[in-house]
Amino acid sequence: MRISDLGEDGFIGLLGRRFPLVGDDCAVLEGGLLVSVDALVEGTHFVLSRFGWRGVATKAACAGMSDVVAMGGVPEYLFVSLGVSPDAELSGLEEFYNGVEEACSAYGCRVAGGDTFKSPLLFVGMSVLGRSEAPALLRSAASPGESLFVTGFPGTSAVGLEALLEGYPEELFAPFIERHLFPRLRCEFASALARRGLCGAMMDISDGLVVDSWRMAQASSVCLEIEWELLPPLSLSQRQLSLLKGDPWFYVLHGGEEYELLFTSSRESEVLEVASATGTPVHRIGRVVEGEGVFVVREGRRSRVHHRGFSHF
Repeated sequence: MRISDLGEDGFIGLLGRRFPLVGDDCAVLEGGLLVSVDALVEGTHFVLSRFGWRGVATKAACAGMSDVVAMGGVPEYLFVSLGVSPDAELSGLEEFYNGVEEACSAYGCRVAGGDTFKSPLLFVGMSVLGRSEAPALLRSAASPGESLFVTGFPGTSAVGLEALLEGYPEELFAPFIERHLFPRLRCEFASALARRGLCGAMMDISDGLVVDSWRMAQASSVCLEIEWELLPPLSLSQRQLSLLKGDPWFYVLHGGEEYELLFTSSRESEVLEVASATGTPVHRIGRVVEGEGVFVVREGRRSRVHHRGFSHF
């Protein structure tokens, strides 16, 4: 059997059965310590000529910190592992570390070490240490009767990625590109939910709304119903739509690398109070029910949806 026969989720499931601490956005250790490890590889996660050194750095740093945020924690220290060609220009590396510093300073995180080594492809590894004042928020804690929420506007980052890779006019897609290269983490909002005990399950959207909803449903042994009419639409002009390859709703449902938060709660009014206080756009998009899987409810019709988000294998 090959890893491709299992797929990414099947492989992670194998690891989770072998190592009990594996399986959530990051590891939860004694004393509220949260530890996240993430990596980006040239050609798989980014094209350097399109992203630029700063873009690779901010995207990688935010991806690492997002896992801590999704557990209701605050990122404190970041460690950078950089594999790079000996022919790399120092000006590019300086731009890279400027980007790391920029991303960390936005969330009060500090660079505390790392590693450098020779590599034929640019490799960026980010390890993040954080802490939570409250019990960590798990993807396995959703309960029937709760509502399903999402922050931000899923699909924005996926549009930005396509614009970068296809070379669409940068001025036309600038907000989307910036959101992809420098994700906006909902740190204050998530930690406030954790402190006030307002959240059931939570995780970040790294591979797409549907696939990550499926992961939450599976981890919690519940069914998630997404109501089509409640999904936040993408604001796209006719010119932008004429260039994009997919239907706008494809990006909303299946676009990845958002690093927005998917979560459940039975206390909607209090959640919205925290959202208002922290300036966080929050949308109720469905509910948690008995059963398994993910369904979209549209005009009263309930249809099971299968993910078409990103999978490494």
